[in-house]
Amino acid sequence: MRMRFLDGLAPVAWPSAPESDLVAVFARVVARDDALLPEEAALVAGAERSRLVAFASGRHAAHVALRELGVSRLAVPRRGRAPVWPPGVVGSITHSRSLAAAVVGRLCRHVGIGVDIEPQGRVTPRVGERVLTVGERDALPEAAWRTALFSAKESVFKAVNPVVGEYLALGDVEITFADDALGGFSANTTRRCQSSETVAAGRGYWLRYSGHWLTLFLVAASRPARRRADAGPPRADRA
Repeated sequence: MRMRFLDGLAPVAWPSAPESDLVAVFARVVARDDALLPEEAALVAGAERSRLVAFASGRHAAHVALRELGVSRLAVPRRGRAPVWPPGVVGSITHSRSLAAAVVGRLCRHVGIGVDIEPQGRVTPRVGERVLTVGERDALPEAAWRTALFSAKESVFKAVNPVVGEYLALGDVEITFADDALGGFSANTTRRCQSSETVAAGRGYWLRYSGHWLTLFLVAASRPARRRADAGPPRADRA
């Protein structure tokens, strides 16, 4: 996976990142008044300044990632709140208040990509009671991993929803982190549903970076799933 760090962000290696055509771009959330193409700017016309800045930073990262993939600068509009990528491309965008990221790849290699970024410590013990399963809470190596688990679920939702078209609740997916230092995780559904096979077939990766948890979930094209053109947006996509 090729990784680009913009705006003076310190480069870091992702220990278990897959060797594929994926491109990941990281950028600071800063004012980028010239970053949006007209079709994208129309999506946030009248939005609060903070929303506009975050949206533009995410799209800027997406434009750079597409260019690295060999795709001309094209608008990345949205359906609902989910990004709509150029033909033959699949990807995901995420941002916090200070950091944005985009990951893109070829649809012939991956049918689902989900990326999520969360500030460390975002998920408090009280919130963890609501968003984590009993099994996840029992397996926590330390309190900080509550946020990592939440972020991993968000990545799963973003990757799987466009493939299957099913909305999953936080309690429908259980995350298991690999018992090693390579930064991997797997996911399974807690009930039998349309998404079960696709979720189980995916592979997740995590990274701590710049005060954040970053998670990535991939569904390979070789898996028995087809991307739905009419799928709705993931439950909490902030693109």
